[in-house]
Amino acid sequence: MKYFRYSKLSDKTTEITPEQAHEELSTAWKPEFVDYIFKNDVHFRLFTRFGDIWTKDKGMVPQAGFYGTIEEVPEFD
Repeated sequence: MKYFRYSKLSDKTTEITPEQAHEELSTAWKPEFVDYIFKNDVHFRLFTRFGDIWTKDKGMVPQAGFYGTIEEVPEFD
């Protein structure tokens, strides 16, 4: 699976490592949620204050305009 980031600051899309994606998402989302989606290879498009991060696998990406996870994820309090 590949990870991509769109940066609002630079108006560019770049491929990033899973570690970079995990670190950036952990600042915007609950760490337990982020750990779960990475541990279980859940496809997603999520936002942060500085842009969007999404997955791409076998040429497939979440539909344009969609934000969230492709699979149901448990709630984390």
